[in-house]
Formats: sequence, C-alpha cells, structure tokens
Amino acid sequence: NPKTWILFTMTNYTALERSIVILPKISGSLSCIGSALIARHIAKKGLKDVSLASKILFGISIVDIIDSFFAYVLGSWMAPRVSGMTFAVGNFTTCGVQGFVHVFGIVYLATAYTELSIVCK
Repeated sequence: NPKTWILFTMTNYTALERSIVILPKISGSLSCIGSALIARHIAKKGLKDVSLASKILFGISIVDIIDSFFAYVLGSWMAPRVSGMTFAVGNFTTCGVQGFVHVFGIVYLATAYTELSIVCK
C-alpha cells in the first residue's frame, strides 16, 4: 500500500529533518508561480513592444522558474541515496545536473540584475 510506505518512510525522520526538506519545496513552488505570473504578464504585451528592462526581467523570470524548480522543489530528491540526506532518491548524475542548473541560474541572475541596474539607473 503506497500510503503505508509513505507513512513508514516519514516516521524514520525527525520533524526538523522533514521540515528542512519540505519548506524549500513550498517556497520554491511559490517562487515558480510568482515568476511565471511575471513572465506571463510581460509575454502578453509582446516582447517587441516592451522596454529593455522588461525583456531582462522576462529572462530573469524564466531562469528563476527553472532554478527554483531544480534547486528547491526537487531539492533533496536529486541527491544520491548513499548521501544519507532526508528523502534522497537520486544518483550522482542527477545531483550533478541539479548543481549545474543551480550554478548557471546564480551566475545568470547576478549578471541580469547587474544589467537591470545599469539599464534602470
């Protein structure tokens, strides 16, 4: 029975361990939703009809959706099982992909926010 399995695996962890894994999934989901709403609002206007700042903000929103999903929503699930992390079911490849996407997102966002500050001064 899948429900029994979930309850059994949930009881092997303390409340703190579970909250450390679950709370980023909630905040990451909210970040994805917020960024999707921003991207949708800009895309509805048409990317040809918006300012350069809006185009940069559109790119920031898309990268934030991808980064939040991989880094926070998928979170510990992509970590290797042998790592001992709470709810880890991934392998070294999934962990590497997650790390690559997250570092790419950080670098892109830092660059894009710098561009945005220059454009909007």
